[in-house]
Amino acid sequence: HRVKDEALWSIISYELIRLFREWIPPASWRFKPPNDIFADEKKVAGILIEKSQLEPFIVIIAGVGVNYCLPPRLTDASYEAAGLVELASQYSIKLPVDYFTGLHEAANRIAQAVNRALE
Repeated sequence: HRVKDEALWSIISYELIRLFREWIPPASWRFKPPNDIFADEKKVAGILIEKSQLEPFIVIIAGVGVNYCLPPRLTDASYEAAGLVELASQYSIKLPVDYFTGLHEAANRIAQAVNRALE
C-alpha cells in the first residue's frame, strides 16, 4: 500500500499536537500544511518526510524540529516563532523535566499509526 505524504504529515502532526496539548493545554494548537505546527499563531515545530520504496518495503524517515527554547526575536523569519519554554511560561506552566520521554512516546505512537495506515 502507498501512503500519501499529506497523510503522513497529518499522522505526525496529530501525535505531536496531542503531546504538546498535554504539556501546554491552554495554547491554541494547529497544523499548517504542508509541514508546520503552530501554537497561538507562532511556529513551534516543523516536519520533514523522506519516503522511498525498497521492495518489498516502504522506508519512511520523518524528521521533526521542535523549538524548545528560542531567543526573544528572530528577525529573518517570515513568521513569528515560539519556543515551548516561552510558550509554557506565558501560561505559568512548567514543562516536564524529561520532555525527551514524551517525544519518544509520540514517536512510538506515530510509528504505530503509520504501520496501521500501511496495512
